[in-house]
Amino acid sequence: MGEVSINKESFVTATHLRGTQPKVPNTPGERLFHARSAKGLTIRELAAASGVTEATISYIENNHGQPTLRVLKKLSAVLDVSLDYLGCYDLLPEESLGQKIKKYRLMSGLTINEFATLIGVSDKSIRSWEKDKRVPFLHIQRLLLHK
Repeated sequence: MGEVSINKESFVTATHLRGTQPKVPNTPGERLFHARSAKGLTIRELAAASGVTEATISYIENNHGQPTLRVLKKLSAVLDVSLDYLGCYDLLPEESLGQKIKKYRLMSGLTINEFATLIGVSDKSIRSWEKDKRVPFLHIQRLLLHK
């Protein structure tokens, strides 16, 4: 199957043309459902292609929880959609330094451990920064904010 491009404008237009109320998908479950539908895949087919269980896919599509980064990576690869789109990372707030750090990490597709290893700090430091409990040293802030 070819690559599928899903964006806000095409989704709203396609929904409007079907005669239903346009709604931009703004949860990982809604985005997963629409990306899967656009590819013409059933939950069973997506599960087989991605290695994610049918139960997990159904759980996500029904908005029963936030999928892990590992699961989102597998699904986004099969569905040809970006990780930040599927995980709704584009909607994350950026009001505090901690929120900016978390958004950067997730949009880069990095787990806390991967990110910590990449910049040479502990997992505990990343967690405390993302919760705005501590502030990274200035040289690390520069590194993060200039990427």
